[in-house]
Amino acid sequence: PSLIFINTVVNGSRLRAMIDTGAAHSFITQSALNTLYHSAVPLCDHIAQVGDGQTMLNIVGEVQLLLQFNKVFTPLNVLVVKTMNTDFILGSDWCTQNAARIDYEKNQ
Repeated sequence: PSLIFINTVVNGSRLRAMIDTGAAHSFITQSALNTLYHSAVPLCDHIAQVGDGQTMLNIVGEVQLLLQFNKVFTPLNVLVVKTMNTDFILGSDWCTQNAARIDYEKNQ
């Protein structure tokens, strides 16, 4: 199946998110986070390995974001990374927390 992207509102600003059911956590890049109103990010210095077994992500912190879909608001803790292939990933943590259903036929 092709990649699935959705439009959402995060902390009051529109942001495009990629759904990645293979990611254990949700991630946002520092540059995308800088476009949002957010609380201070407690800094850390960790590395996460992605599913390909090769790529490493530099995790610089964690922040709680408020996501809005239609009129439903849900908080989500996301890991902040320096860079990755997309600005915002909703991982299996978000999918499970929200009982997300993916329609591969409609790519949504």
